[in-house]
Amino acid sequence: MKIYSLSIFLFLLFLVSPDNANGQKLKVKEKSGKVFKLKAPNILDMYQDGNQFWSISRSSGGEYFVARYDKNMNYEDGKKVRFDYHGKYLELTQVVQFKGEFYFFLTFNNQADGKLYLFFTVFDSDGLVTEPELVKVAEMKGQTKKTTAPRYRIVPSEDEQHLLVLGFPAVNLNAKWKWTIFGVYRTINPSKTTSFSMWVLDRQMKIVNYQKNHKIQTEESSDKFEFRDFKIADDGTIYILGKNLRIQDYKEDIQDKVKNKKKRSADKDWADYHSSAFILEQISPSGEILQFSTDQEILYSDMSLIMNDKGKLGLMGLIGEVAGGRLVATGVEYTDLNIESLEANDIWSELFSEEVLDKVNDIRVAKNNLSNKGKRKASRRDKRKTREERELDELRARAALNVSDIAFSGYDAEGKPVLILEERWIEVVATTRTDSRGVSTTTYTYYYHYGDLILVKFEEDEVIQKPFNKSYVTTRILKSPLNVITKDEYIYILTASHIIRTEGFMDDFATYNLNEDRKGKTKLDGFFGTYFHFRKAFKDGTIVAAKQRRKKTLWSKIEIN
Repeated sequence: MKIYSLSIFLFLLFLVSPDNANGQKLKVKEKSGKVFKLKAPNILDMYQDGNQFWSISRSSGGEYFVARYDKNMNYEDGKKVRFDYHGKYLELTQVVQFKGEFYFFLTFNNQADGKLYLFFTVFDSDGLVTEPELVKVAEMKGQTKKTTAPRYRIVPSEDEQHLLVLGFPAVNLNAKWKWTIFGVYRTINPSKTTSFSMWVLDRQMKIVNYQKNHKIQTEESSDKFEFRDFKIADDGTIYILGKNLRIQDYKEDIQDKVKNKKKRSADKDWADYHSSAFILEQISPSGEILQFSTDQEILYSDMSLIMNDKGKLGLMGLIGEVAGGRLVATGVEYTDLNIESLEANDIWSELFSEEVLDKVNDIRVAKNNLSNKGKRKASRRDKRKTREERELDELRARAALNVSDIAFSGYDAEGKPVLILEERWIEVVATTRTDSRGVSTTTYTYYYHYGDLILVKFEEDEVIQKPFNKSYVTTRILKSPLNVITKDEYIYILTASHIIRTEGFMDDFATYNLNEDRKGKTKLDGFFGTYFHFRKAFKDGTIVAAKQRRKKTLWSKIEIN
C-alpha cells in the first residue's frame, strides 16, 4: 500500500498503460445491445444460460432485481425479486450454478431461537422467478452482541456431483477498554477459531455427509486459524486449507529490528511468521482425516489450493520474507500432492527473476530511470547507511512490493500449474480547502491501483516467469479484478484494462487494450467513456461487460477470434 499525505491532481481517473512492446494485437469481435435503465445499478453478477444471459443487481435500499438479455446483450425483461416467505425476510447469501440449475441460497436469522438458518430455492432464468418453496439445508448458532456474524459458503465439485456447504460459526469479540486524553473508548477484535460445520449434498440436493463443529487440530497448534481455501473432490472428499497462527507476546528482539517503531506494551500480541504454517486437511466421506503442513522454515505471504478433474492436487505458495516488520513477496512455490495420501510428490520453488523485478519492483524502476547525477547522489547516500539498512534495501530490491496475495492459480489444459500475480495498492490523497471564513476542510480520496502482472508456469524442468506491464486506477474497488480462462492450448486473462492471450511457454502475448483499442467506439449511444464498470469471462471464452451512467446501462459482448 502506498499512502501520500499531500494533495495531488490526477488528470486521468482511469489510467491505462499502452500495450506491451513484445505483444501483438488480439483480434476480437464486439457487439453491444441497446441502452436501457437498470432499476438497481449495483450489478452483483452475470450468468449464462444457453444463448441468453441474466444478471442480478441490488439497489441502494437493499432490493434485488434480476434482468434477462438475449444473445446480443439486448435487455428483454426484468423483475424485482423478494425473498420473503410467510412474512419473514431472508437475505441472499450466494448464487450457485449446479447441474444446469441456478440455486439461490438464503439465510434467515431467527432471533427467537438464536439460530441462523440456510435455505435454497431454484431460480428460473426464463420466467425470472424463484420456486415458491424453500428447502432447509443447515442451521447454526446466530449472532449476539458479543460475537461476530456467522456465515455460510457453498462450493460445488468440478464434475458437479457434490455440493459442499461450510458453516463458520460466530466467534467472540475481544473487547478492550482504553483510556486516553480524549476519553474512554473500546476496541473490538474478533478472535479466530478452527471450528466449523460442513454439509455435503449430492445431485439430488440431499445431505449425504454432515459434521458439526469440526476442528483443525495439529501438534503444538493454537486456537487461531485463518481459513484460506476449500475444495470438494468428485468422490465427496473435502479439502480445507488454512493457516495456523502462532500468536505470541511481542518480543523485544523483534522490536529492536524494526527501526523507528514506538515502544509497545509487553502484552501486545503479534503473529510469529516463523512458527506459523499453512495446513491442508483432507476429510474423506468415511470420516478419515489426513493432514499436510508446510515447512515452518519457509514463510508465505499467501497460499492457494488447486485441483482439476484429472486427479491432480497441489498447493501454490507466494514466498515471503520479513522486511521492516512487513512480509514481502520474494518468490513462488508449487507443491505437487498425492490426492490420496496427501504426501508431497515434488516441490518447485524459485525466487522472482531479474526480468520480473526490473519491470515490477518500484525501487529498481526508479533507480534505472535515474540520471548519472542522480545515480552518484544515490551512491553517496548508500555509503552513509548502516549494514542493517543496506540489507533491508537489498531485500526490498528483490521483492514484488505491491503483491501481497495470489490473483489466480490453477492448472492449464495440459495439467501444468499456472500462477498469476497482480500488483494492487491503495493511494490516499488528502485535499484541504479553506472557505472565506478561514475554516479548513480536509477530504480523503482513495485511489485503487491495479498494476503489473507476473505470470508463472511450472514446467517439469524449469519455472517460467513473465512480466506484463499495465496500469489501471479507479476510485471503486473492483469486485472481480482478474478472470482467467484456460481453453485449448491458450490461457486468456481478463483484467480491468486488457484482454491477454498467451500459450505454451508464455513466450509472447496477444493483447487487446480495452481503452486504447476501443477509441473508435467511445461515442456509442450517449456513452463517451470506455470504462467498463463490470466485466466477466465465461468458460467458453465469451466476455460480457457493462458500462453505466447512473441507471443507464449498456451491455457489450466480446468474442475472441
